[in-house]
Amino acid sequence: AVHATPDDITELERLCQDIRRPELSYPEAYALDLKFHRKLLELMGNELVRNVMDVVQEFMLASIEEGGERQRDAEHTYRGHRAIVDAVSRGDADAAEKAMREHLDTIETYLHEHARKVARAA
Repeated sequence: AVHATPDDITELERLCQDIRRPELSYPEAYALDLKFHRKLLELMGNELVRNVMDVVQEFMLASIEEGGERQRDAEHTYRGHRAIVDAVSRGDADAAEKAMREHLDTIETYLHEHARKVARAA
């Protein structure tokens, strides 16, 4: 479960909105995305999930460094984050979990697609 104070919700809201800024480079957007996910992990208090996130983060950072600049879908990321923030702010643990799973499924699909592209290019 996610236990969020009003200040936590405000921070999540800000991070959610900031990801839409069109002037952000891919690495800048990734840094904001990471802050958003780290805040959620802080609120969850789940060490195992935090460790998994560290592994995913390392893969993503390597991907950014190897792949150079790429297009980002700010609205897609925003919609995933928005669903999570809305559920957390309502205190709806089931909806928050569902939204987080859907968002993480999207990330997993992206990582698999990117890994295939990198493997083909090698």
